[in-house]
Amino acid sequence: MTLELTISRKTFKGDDGKEREYTAYEVELGGQTFSLHPRSEDKKLINYILEQEGFFEKE
Repeated sequence: MTLELTISRKTFKGDDGKEREYTAYEVELGGQTFSLHPRSEDKKLINYILEQEGFFEKE
């Protein structure tokens, strides 16, 4: 089985009322969307690759 991973930038409002950006990793399976949380060492590599691809540049 092959699944498509969707990587996007999202925001949430913290307890202090400030909005914070984060990277969301999601897959769809059986019509439902599931959030994934990569291990910290994997996240470092993913973020490095995304940065090289210009993913974090503001539009």
